[in-house]
Amino acid sequence: MKKFFLLIIILFIFLSFINPIEKSEEKDICVIPIHGEINRTMRIFIKRGIERAKSLNTKYVIFDIDTFGGRVDSALQIT
Repeated sequence: MKKFFLLIIILFIFLSFINPIEKSEEKDICVIPIHGEINRTMRIFIKRGIERAKSLNTKYVIFDIDTFGGRVDSALQIT
């Protein structure tokens, strides 16, 4: 159980340093990659990406989705 919490903490630290979106210089488009299993950390990652897209005043947000699924409760919260 301690290893699980340590892994979660490491994931939060790792995700806090990653810029979740890429902004195109030529267009007003942001791309938010959604790769891997849908879980609670993915929900936080997507929320940060959307907030950053809003702060950059982008016109369009593209979700690059490559996932097999995951937690239903997290997926519902993302929607």
